[in-house]
Amino acid sequence: MPRCWQGSPPAARTRQRRSSACPVAGGCPFPADPSVSAVSAHPIWQAIHFPATLIVRAVPDGFGGLPLPDPQTLPADGRLARDGLHTLVADDDGDHRLWFPDGNEPTKSAIVLPIDEHFFWRHRNAGRFVRRLEGKRPGILPRAQRLTAFQIHRAALMLRAWDGMEAGASRRMIASVLLNRKIETLRAIEWQNAPERRRLARILKAARGHIEGGYLRWLRTRR
Repeated sequence: MPRCWQGSPPAARTRQRRSSACPVAGGCPFPADPSVSAVSAHPIWQAIHFPATLIVRAVPDGFGGLPLPDPQTLPADGRLARDGLHTLVADDDGDHRLWFPDGNEPTKSAIVLPIDEHFFWRHRNAGRFVRRLEGKRPGILPRAQRLTAFQIHRAALMLRAWDGMEAGASRRMIASVLLNRKIETLRAIEWQNAPERRRLARILKAARGHIEGGYLRWLRTRR
């Protein structure tokens, strides 16, 4: 197995109920604690970017509605942020993400479906959650809303390459770890002309783009 760049051990995860404002990047709270391992973290994804995040509000007067269980009794992780309550409901078929813009869970609830480019995907995810409330199998997340094996591999490659740069490793060392171990034995002129050097440059360029917001494209449903 290739070596992996190791960072400091993640801090123990806590159920933080209220986010604090971040002094950079527009003063928005972090969607997830950067010190927590991605394996155990449950980041908040805004509904405008991720169609699987359902918008839940109270039904208009005169309408019936299926009352939701108390979020505190669900197998859920709830976080109160400046834009409302975000709840992730655990499910073996694919977690359900709920956003309560009003900050609490209404007695009778409605799922808001904005008429935008993601309307039909939001509709499918709403159906999944309603089936969950009815005690039925909700079905797995649509394939178009899951990362492909290539995307997962590409993301891991970008993260490892970027972590190597942040740790102070040379590009040649990173390329030898991630792309081709023989790179370390090349002469300087051979390294300058090596295809692995150009490939690593493309990987790092893509990594920077994703760090600066390009990762949001992965949340959008593939057409």
